[in-house]
Amino acid sequence: MLSGNGFSSVRQVFEGSDMVFRSFRSANDGTDRDLACEAYLEPGFEALINRALADGWSEDEIANALLSLAQTRIEAMRSNAIVGADGPGRRLSH
Repeated sequence: MLSGNGFSSVRQVFEGSDMVFRSFRSANDGTDRDLACEAYLEPGFEALINRALADGWSEDEIANALLSLAQTRIEAMRSNAIVGADGPGRRLSH
């Protein structure tokens, strides 16, 4: 993903890092899944930011890169959803 651009591979970036993901089990207990997902991702997100800071990137550079990556992912998901949609109602065929 990042290799070939003068950066370490993603695997190398995370090797030896302090990324910790808590276990999450899907349940129908009324849990707000968006908040649960955010809580699940936060430790790894913070570890990623700390690693980038340690490697010399500024807070602004990191924030801009993360925002760009998130926007690109959303655009790709939307594009894939539209391609996979059926008929006038644009219902997904999954």
